[in-house]
Amino acid sequence: MIDKYLKIGDFAEACGVKKATLIHYAKIGLLKPALIGENGYSYYAPEQIYDFELINVLKCMNVPLSEIKDYIETKNGDLPACREILQKKLEELQKYREYLHSVEVLVRNTLRDMDSVNDEKLDVIEEVVFDKPELYYVYKMPHRTADSTYMLHNSRDIIKHIQDSFLNESINVVEVVMQDDILNETYRKSLGGFLAKTDAVMEKNNLFMRPAGTYLTIADRKGGDEIPSLYHKLKKYAEANGYTVCGNGYGKDLLSHIVERDRSKYLFRCYIQVKKQEN
Repeated sequence: MIDKYLKIGDFAEACGVKKATLIHYAKIGLLKPALIGENGYSYYAPEQIYDFELINVLKCMNVPLSEIKDYIETKNGDLPACREILQKKLEELQKYREYLHSVEVLVRNTLRDMDSVNDEKLDVIEEVVFDKPELYYVYKMPHRTADSTYMLHNSRDIIKHIQDSFLNESINVVEVVMQDDILNETYRKSLGGFLAKTDAVMEKNNLFMRPAGTYLTIADRKGGDEIPSLYHKLKKYAEANGYTVCGNGYGKDLLSHIVERDRSKYLFRCYIQVKKQEN
């Protein structure tokens, strides 16, 4: 009678797996030997290769072994049940594909920023014109130093939500300084945030738009309480060169905390919106 069966080693070889895999499957009741001999050895029927192939196909689709076991024991050969498993797996794969795309965007944009820093001019004031507005996902963040920032638990919750939901285009942070705080020369930071992805438009409460228009800009290695000095340079340059401050100030890290560990020397660029004074 045993001649009709395969020893566990032979069956494992036919399946293309190690004996340990079959031993594990037997232990959890997923694929039990067809026969246990008087010698205690496990034997498998040749037709069990089809059971193994079913398990293997579903496993390759990343269906958990517990779900495969339930399907085999209670619904094996049931078309609706099989379709339900595959439909669920398709939905999971679609979500995972979206996740991978979001990660790819962050990686590509971070690499882009790293590759572009060599072209940055430091401590040079320039005029730039933005043809399109830029969308930020922001949160209240009146501090620029780490010891103060991390005391704001609500802000940390929003940051975690942004990152977990992939609502940010890059990991570089931005800030907003209101026009009044430029004019009164306090240069107080009101908002922190990230460049927002299109998906973030669905969450309107925390969106802030940097409008299109003319800006003065400067970049330098500054951090924390030294950043206001960059806005101050821009304001003084505007006053001396026939500009009027007509909007808010904006700042952003040109790299990010994953490559810049010294917060006092971040590569930081500031902008203030201006217009030329009429003669």
